[in-house]
Formats: sequence, C-alpha cells, structure tokens
Amino acid sequence: MIYLWFLLLLIPLFIAILIILISSKLPRFNYVEDFVYEDASDYPNLSVSYFTFPYKKVSIFAARYEGKKNDRGYLLFAHGIGAGHLAYTSLINSLCELGYIVLTFDMYGMGQSGGKNFKGMSQGAIILKDIYLNFLKVEPNLKDKKITLLGHSYGAYSIINALLTFPKEVVKEVIAFAPFNDERFLFDFIGKKNAFVAVLLLIKELFIHPRFLFTSASKTMKKNKDIKFKVIHGLKDDVINVRYAYKNIKKLDGCKNVTYHLIEDRYHNPYLTKEAQDILVSDIREVSLLTGEDRKKKLRTIDWKKACQIDDKMLERWLKE
Repeated sequence: MIYLWFLLLLIPLFIAILIILISSKLPRFNYVEDFVYEDASDYPNLSVSYFTFPYKKVSIFAARYEGKKNDRGYLLFAHGIGAGHLAYTSLINSLCELGYIVLTFDMYGMGQSGGKNFKGMSQGAIILKDIYLNFLKVEPNLKDKKITLLGHSYGAYSIINALLTFPKEVVKEVIAFAPFNDERFLFDFIGKKNAFVAVLLLIKELFIHPRFLFTSASKTMKKNKDIKFKVIHGLKDDVINVRYAYKNIKKLDGCKNVTYHLIEDRYHNPYLTKEAQDILVSDIREVSLLTGEDRKKKLRTIDWKKACQIDDKMLERWLKE
C-alpha cells in the first residue's frame, strides 16, 4: 500500500516535469555574425526576388532565384538547422545554372524569418506545404507545374516527411542530401552535446506533433512509390549516423523509386568539392570553438569562396540520372 501511495504522488510530479519541459524554449538559429555569407550579387548570372510570407503570426523570409536558363522547371529547397538559406547560395547558383528556378526560404525560428525559437524536428515538414501555397500566390507560372523538392540534413528530412501533408500530385522527384532517418538522430548527434535538448525535442514531438514522431524518412519513401527519391550521403559524415540511416534505407531495396548514393570521401555536405569540405570540417569548425581575438585571427585565414565551392559535375550527375 505504501508503494501505491508513493506512485500516486509521483504522477503529478511527472506531469509537472512534462509541462515544464514542453513549455521550455528551444534556441533560435541566426546567421553567424562574423561569418561571410554569399548572396545573389556574388554571382553575375543569378537574379533573386525576396518575399515575406505570413505564418503563425510571424513573417517567413523567402526568395526566388533564377539563372540564364530555366528549362528544368521549379525546385523547392529546404536548408539545414542553423542560419538560413543564404548559407547555401553557391548551391542555389549551381542549381540555377543547371536550369532550375529555385524557390527557398528561411525556416521558422532561423535566419531572417520570424519566430522566437526553433519549434521542433517536424516544424520544417509542417511548414513546407504553407510555403508552397504562398509561392503559388506570387508565382502564377507555378500553378499546375510539377516541382522538385531538394533539401540538406534537417531540410532533407523535412522535404521527405512533408509528403505526409504536401500536395503529392505536384511533386516530380525528391532529392535528399544527408537526411537523418528518424528521432534517433536526436541522441546520435544532439544528445552527445546536450542531452536535455535531445529529450526536450523528443517530448515536444510526442505531445505537439505525434504524427511526425512515429514515422521515418524510410517509411515515408516506401509509402510514396509514385515519387522518385534520390538520397545522397557522404560516408565520412560526422553529423548524421550514416550507417544507421543506410541500414534503414537498405530495407527499401525492393522499392524501384529509391536510389541511394554513398560517397566515399564526402562529409555532411556531399555536394561540395573535397577542398571545400576540408575547410568546412577543419577551419570553420575550429572557429566555432574559439572566442575573442583568437576567433578573429582564425576567421581572417579562411577562404570563404573556396569553402562554398560546389562539385558541379557530381551535382549534375545526381540530378540528371
């Protein structure tokens, strides 16, 4: 009987802890103040139009990019956690050079978009439908067009699982660079740095967006056999547990709509040249550990142009196959 009363006393305590965790705010991700970000002005053949879209009482910063040719149609791009889409300007330029009109945005709680903080792992998947519907209002030629969805890391996970709510009939193909497969990512990567944040994200998903928690990229791809998926991963990726992700994707061997590329010498950004990846892995990550004058000195040594170089031949091969 004593144990029963003890358990009954623990229940309200457990509920109180859950309420505190759910109401806790996750961090906001802004552009890093002393990093150099490219924009359309750095590329002579790249033109851009900026927009703001309303979403849950805040403004979402969005953009439309176009190059000299646009014979490959529309591509909706979703960036990874941290900063915003301007961290991918060189990739966007290469996509435009290949003939895409690129539609993109800064995630809720990131970059130049509104939102006091990042909401959770499913936020990117949830917002993608609204972003597409808003682009329809400002881009009349988009109506009735098939589009390509492309994302990196968190953005890749988002574009795959967005298919739970996204109008699938307009999706031509999905290209995912270094996606994680499911919530295990929280403990593979985030949990190593901050276990509290990992648990907080998991609890928020469980109570706020359970539909997205109990799914995975591999399950979503299996359910959507009419859509072509291309998944590209670097074997040296130190952000995503590639072998775990690959083990899950491997289960889709019988799905003819899924192709999976493991690139031997690539890290978390497989679309970059090897030289660019080396700068990203060594110099830029070293900067994140420095402060004060040491940080300023190191920043001055980084060749930001080389750090953003895209492996155009590989990118074209992946997109055209």
